[in-house]
Amino acid sequence: MYVEDEGTLQGKNLAAYSYLAQAGIPVFFEDPSTLTHAKAVVIDQETLITGSSNWSQTAFDRNHESNVLVRSPTAAREMLKILADVKREKPKDPGPVVSLPASFLTEGHLFGRMVTDRDRTGLSLYLFLTWKSGGQGPGPAVTLDYAELAQHMEHPPRPNRQFRNNTRTVLERLRDRYNLLDFKTQYGKPTAVHLRPIPSTETVKIPTAYWEYGWDARLDFHGQGVYSSTFGNPKRPAYRRAGPTDGIGSPSATASLRTSFLPG
Repeated sequence: MYVEDEGTLQGKNLAAYSYLAQAGIPVFFEDPSTLTHAKAVVIDQETLITGSSNWSQTAFDRNHESNVLVRSPTAAREMLKILADVKREKPKDPGPVVSLPASFLTEGHLFGRMVTDRDRTGLSLYLFLTWKSGGQGPGPAVTLDYAELAQHMEHPPRPNRQFRNNTRTVLERLRDRYNLLDFKTQYGKPTAVHLRPIPSTETVKIPTAYWEYGWDARLDFHGQGVYSSTFGNPKRPAYRRAGPTDGIGSPSATASLRTSFLPG
């Protein structure tokens, strides 16, 4: 079986890969340099099912699709030859990752509100603190390094008094508007930040390369929003599937986010 790699090892593709591999079924991702659009199943080398349908609930329950079932060993063998020519590979280790509660993205009053309010600094600072804490959840306080933080902003400012005051304003917003953290400042001492736990039964993984390679500073707010909602899957941004009149924090967009990256 071949599973298309859409630019990320997160989400349903990896969940399907793991499920099949654990059952002893040979399964591969296709090489990222190719794009296989075929949807085909060969059964016992004599029956072929192929057509337009992705093997998804949406395709079978909602979409208008066209598929054929062919009982022909010749056709089945020909399809097997075509699939055998597809370059394939095992999933690559994405490297170190940071866990983020999935509900941060799917609850409209958190990520959805940040996007609606175009709160780039709030999103950037919260993700930065999540990275520095090693993942969202109860844990030791994060000592805020203003010089390091400045390098992870869209237009790196000088870490002067004004920058520290502006950062405090954003921390207050993250605490009071989003209920995401607590912090403590004392004259002459570094700011200590505690992230509040977000109830969630699922998590998503953000590669630490997002910060290490400076993507948090290089992406504009639109790019940050797309990356955060799809985690490295720019081909199918969830907001684009939500409909032209729906905001990314709307119920339909929230539902799209959930189906984008959470295992079914």
